[in-house]
Amino acid sequence: MNAPLELGRAARVVVPRRPTRAPEGRRRRQFPPLPPPETACGRGRPPGALVADDLGVWCMLTATAAAGPLLVRPPPPLSPPPPGDPPGGGGGGDAAGPPRQRRRSPGPPPAGVGAPSPPAATASGARPPPRPQAERTAAGKLLSGPVVTMALTLALSAAGVVPVEAAPYDVVWRWLVPLSTSLYLLESDLSSLWGAGRPALGAFLLGAAGTVAGLAVAWPAFGGAARLGAEGWKVACALTASYVGGSVNFAATADALGLASRPLAAAAFAADNVVMAAYLAAAAVLPVPAGEQAAFGGGAGGDGGGAGGGGGAGAGAAVTEGSVLRAVAAAALSCAAGRALAGALGLPVAAGALAALSAAALGAAGARVGPGDGAAFRGAAALGAAAMQVLFAVIGASAGSLAALAATPWLLALVAAQVAVHAAVTVGVGAGLLRMPLPVLIVASNANIGGPATAVATAAARGWPRLVPAASLTGSLGYAIGTAVGLSAGPLITGAG
Repeated sequence: MNAPLELGRAARVVVPRRPTRAPEGRRRRQFPPLPPPETACGRGRPPGALVADDLGVWCMLTATAAAGPLLVRPPPPLSPPPPGDPPGGGGGGDAAGPPRQRRRSPGPPPAGVGAPSPPAATASGARPPPRPQAERTAAGKLLSGPVVTMALTLALSAAGVVPVEAAPYDVVWRWLVPLSTSLYLLESDLSSLWGAGRPALGAFLLGAAGTVAGLAVAWPAFGGAARLGAEGWKVACALTASYVGGSVNFAATADALGLASRPLAAAAFAADNVVMAAYLAAAAVLPVPAGEQAAFGGGAGGDGGGAGGGGGAGAGAAVTEGSVLRAVAAAALSCAAGRALAGALGLPVAAGALAALSAAALGAAGARVGPGDGAAFRGAAALGAAAMQVLFAVIGASAGSLAALAATPWLLALVAAQVAVHAAVTVGVGAGLLRMPLPVLIVASNANIGGPATAVATAAARGWPRLVPAASLTGSLGYAIGTAVGLSAGPLITGAG
């Protein structure tokens, strides 16, 4: 007997459907559902930004990273035309016909005859590209590509166009930076590590001492525990560890000291982002003597234009699709080898240094056995330098909000004073007393403040390819010693606070 139906509820008869089988040879695939666009990178949509989805953030980062160098200085051509070819020419004549005769360009007119001579031609026979108006003005001469990129993303973040925190920023720091570093090192000269590595190591240790001296000066000058509270010394120690070897040491030191105040930690992160962006902008435009600029691989100008390449073997060869693909594959292999070796040795902080050594070794091998007179990875340095511009875009966007500093405005002053003392000790003692080259001091100080990523990016952006291997290795050393230095700084300020 059937059960009675309930009143007020419609009867529903469910008829079981018979499963259908796909015919032989056409088996249906079961695809997982696609995630929504705003969570494709594993994080929800950041609130309060006009461009909030991850794809839009990636587009804004890429656009600002490319706009920075283009607004300041036009990039050189990737592959100069062969000598004798016109700038738009396509080489010799047809394969079946006789070779065409190229006319030589007439020499300059005699002195005092005719119109003034045109601008000097480059070694390839083509005239240099015209400079934009931004470089012909006094303000344009003080700017560089990283500074313009950081200023653009800082303005966009402060205006609420892009978020201060987003999943693409983590992807840049974790994946794109090691890959771009390895790309740049594929065209670097491994023999320069011995010549530049020793002074860079000394400058790095001098910068670490300057960071500790900055804490000893700034802590009592800005009130110490009276203004930052009972856990203020823990934040100061974590920031000291961060300014010895990069931001990775901040979390490790804060965890070791048991920092429990989340608002204070958030304010410290905000102050760190703001001060680091200002510091990197100053390091990108600090004038360097022409002799020292040329000694480390750049031109005589202030901005070396790191996209020009690493100056390795095969400098006159053209960039081809095969050379770019080989470069990307070798860089990815170097990153994987560095992580594997670091895991096998039980030293995860050495993954970056081991990846850098692997990339430099592959570049040296490719220069000897690769095709085309050492041009196996031609274009790798330009590709790596362009990718590093995205890092400067991320740094500028992360410094766009000061809301977290509203509760503790003194923390920003303390961090700025500590970094100022660090810079004064590094440059004053290093260049004034020890007569160390200024490019070495700038790159080593970058390794202290921002870690190997910003040190390599600064060396590449300013046209110092010979300092790129040393920047990567000294920055990785900071990962190893930064936490220990930050923990040891506690007794220095607890008695002074």
